[in-house]
Amino acid sequence: MLIIVNRLCILYADRRQRRKLRFFTAGIVTMISLSTACIWIPAQLQINHTYIWLDRWWDRFEKTIYLLLDLSLNILFIRVVKTRLVDYGLKKYDKVMKFNEHIIFVSISMDIILLGVTALHNGFVYCQFHPVTYIVKLHIEITMSRLLIKVARSTGINVYSEEKGRMTTSDNLNTQTLTPTVNM
Repeated sequence: MLIIVNRLCILYADRRQRRKLRFFTAGIVTMISLSTACIWIPAQLQINHTYIWLDRWWDRFEKTIYLLLDLSLNILFIRVVKTRLVDYGLKKYDKVMKFNEHIIFVSISMDIILLGVTALHNGFVYCQFHPVTYIVKLHIEITMSRLLIKVARSTGINVYSEEKGRMTTSDNLNTQTLTPTVNM
């Protein structure tokens, strides 16, 4: 979720908007994490039946909140790309927007399936599917970031390459090796 927030912050010019988005998202995730710990730990220790019952319902509620937060951040990303880049003539970002529209379906589907698995009475299935869901979602975010880098490189702007510490341009005419200097 923080990856998409960082992608959105790149597109916002106003520092206050970036800060609001980061703190809002971090606040929601922190509140969910703290409340989950306060419910899950007593439920796992089987202190009483109320915590066990509350844990079952809270887990579904937590997954629903994450689903809605992920959906809203993705929709916001599409809207910002469309209004700030595509509508101003940068049609190459239309590819990013369309890819994101399609991949949102996969990401939200994984959240919905995970939410459905929480309703099963077999905890083993949930334990098997939970990591798969978040690995797929992480792979989606990494793929989206790579697509953004690819589109940014197609402009001719220098982008730092992960391979061998080189600065490259899209036409590869102006490649220079970065070497560290040491002052003694």
